[in-house]
Formats: sequence, structure tokens, C-alpha cells
Amino acid sequence: HVKVWNTRTGVLEKSVQPHGGFIYSLQWTPDGKEIAAAGVEYSVKMWNVGGDWKLSRELAKDWDDTIYAFAFNEDRPGELAVGHRNGKVKTWSYANESLMEDTLVHRGKVLGMTYVTGGKYLVSAGEDSFVQIWDTKARQQYMTLQHDSPVRCCGPHPKEQVFATGDETGIVMVWRMGDP
Repeated sequence: HVKVWNTRTGVLEKSVQPHGGFIYSLQWTPDGKEIAAAGVEYSVKMWNVGGDWKLSRELAKDWDDTIYAFAFNEDRPGELAVGHRNGKVKTWSYANESLMEDTLVHRGKVLGMTYVTGGKYLVSAGEDSFVQIWDTKARQQYMTLQHDSPVRCCGPHPKEQVFATGDETGIVMVWRMGDP
């Protein structure tokens, strides 16, 4: 369930059931008008948060694998990248509900995703201990980085051309992006 609480009063204001099982990733849309959740039901569900909390759309409901991570591209409204258990990353236009790209990126689960450098690059963190960086404009691999154990998460710096990755051993690596 997604439950909306008033932290001042402690009162439960809304409760909606997004998925029938685990939720692996949860994010607000860049405009803050919807919240999205993904997990074992092979889809990304989005709810309008303007008061009614109704399901506004379900993306990729025909995909055939668990979604472990996803990220919105703030610089390309309507673009969403989704990481799957089978190592695939799919770029999806949720504005017109169409698949833009489907690429095998990791040998194992994609556990974290983020856009960096103003949406210029897409970063994926994998169970295979690799961090893959994709040039979103050229739609090709830009760079591969490596940890010594599965990489569980990644996150961008809000202002700098920097992102961080964290692995299962507790190591956090900070990476500075630079143009070639």
C-alpha cells in the first residue's frame, strides 16, 4: 500500500494499493504531480497526487520481467528509463506510451538508475558489479565503471557533474563526469 500520512497530526489521509508484491523503486515525477512505483508486477504505476490519488496510468504492463529501478529524465519531460531483473534497460516515453529503446546492459539485475549532467547521461548500477553510463543523445554506451561487489544504488548531485554509487560491502564511490 501507498499510505499518505499527515506528519503533524499523525492521521492517515489516503491509502492506495499500488502492487501485489514488493515495490523496488519509488519516485515522484519531475513536475511533482504524480508518484510512480515499480516492482514485481512488471510495470510502473503512477498516481495523481492532486487530491484524489487515483491511478493515472500504468506503463509497460506487458513487459515480462520484474522492474528493480527506474529514473525520470528531468530534461526530457515524459522520458523514463527502467531497469529489469534480466539486465535490460528500457527507455520509455510515458508521454505517448511507447518504447524508445531496449538494451541488454548488465549480466544480472539492474538495481539502481539515475540521469546525470542535465539528463545527458543515464547511469545504471548492476548486480554484476558494474556501473554503466549511457550517452542519452547518441543512444550509445559512454563508459563502464566497476566496484568489487554488486552495485545497489546510484544518485546524482543536484548541481555538480557528480554522481555516487554504493555497493553491497558498504563502499560509496563518487564519480566526477567530464567530457572527453
